Amino acid sequence: MKSFNKSILLALLTILSITGSYASKGLETMFLEHKVVTNNQGLKIGDDAPKFVVVSNDLKEVTVGGAKDKVQIIAFVPSIDTDTCALETVYFNKRIAKMNNVEINIISKDTPFAFSRFCKANDVKNINTLSDYKGASNARKYGSVIASPK
Repeated sequence: MKSFNKSILLALLTILSITGSYASKGLETMFLEHKVVTNNQGLKIGDDAPKFVVVSNDLKEVTVGGAKDKVQIIAFVPSIDTDTCALETVYFNKRIAKMNNVEINIISKDTPFAFSRFCKANDVKNINTLSDYKGASNARKYGSVIASPK
């Protein structure tokens, strides 16, 4: 199987709706009908996905990003316990069952225990739910943190 030199990246922040205009340091976007600026302009689809380490539900360290033999979807969410993030995760779990060669990683600052509880309660088995509780800085690297209101 051919390895992807450029990982296809879709870094999502569930609550953001990208408008495409850029602020001086970050991406200007909309949140609940208000303009906000992300912490930086982030990555573009097709950019190499920087590698970083997060923690799985079984408390093992997992490396996300970098070149892989699968298309990677990396979705940063504020918390698995918010309605929108929960709906997105359950939806991705159902959709990925029909796709080959795609890996979906849902990442938040929630603990692995919170993700385990959620996955068990919602029968989430087809995607990776990963905790960034240790450093909580990886979403910043991807430009997925709201820096300020506009």
